[in-house]
Amino acid sequence: MSGFELTQAGAKAIAEAVAGLPGIAGMYGGSYGEISLLYPGERIKGLRKAHVQDDTHLEIFVIADLSAQGGLEKATPLRDLTPQIREAVQSACPEITTVDVIFADVSA
Repeated sequence: MSGFELTQAGAKAIAEAVAGLPGIAGMYGGSYGEISLLYPGERIKGLRKAHVQDDTHLEIFVIADLSAQGGLEKATPLRDLTPQIREAVQSACPEITTVDVIFADVSA
């Protein structure tokens, strides 16, 4: 367990950095918003702590955007988007040491 605590501003910066990447349509919050970090007055969708007491390990749930890449035939493989997502997370919040990327949906 680390002494780091992910703040509302940090979580928002992560979500915005990831959602702004080419090939990402947005963050996936689940069917009922259950995949979110909850802060006073705000729910930041698409982020979830992997462990309750460890804010340095995040799960990132994204919606891949195949239409932005010219359709399925020309799309960048999802495995190639993963390092870009991890870099965006760690640039937005360097204290995050482990990032699990889950492609929860695809927009075509």
